[in-house]
Amino acid sequence: MVQELDTHPLPLLPVGRYTQDMAVTVEIHNTGDRDWQRDVVAIIEHVLSDRPGDWRLSIIGSQGSERWEMKITGPHAFERSYALEKASGEHAPSAIAAIVARMVPAKKS
Repeated sequence: MVQELDTHPLPLLPVGRYTQDMAVTVEIHNTGDRDWQRDVVAIIEHVLSDRPGDWRLSIIGSQGSERWEMKITGPHAFERSYALEKASGEHAPSAIAAIVARMVPAKKS
């Protein structure tokens, strides 16, 4: 699993905590702020860490728009998309974490 940051060349960093039945991949492109990207990766790993299966989250930013597209895929053909609006505060890592937590299936006890 690798983390892809923006379009600038960076070394690939491992992403996710791995067990036999779980992996998380986060891809972020065209958002500009590398510290923000690292914060989002960490918080998404935390949100999905106790959900079984393989999860993939991508955020595609746009320099021409304050609307970013977020897509989440997971086990059992799970797929959701969401438009993150900067004006609504949805570019903040904590807001993204809350949105992801609401979108993915509930944790199994």
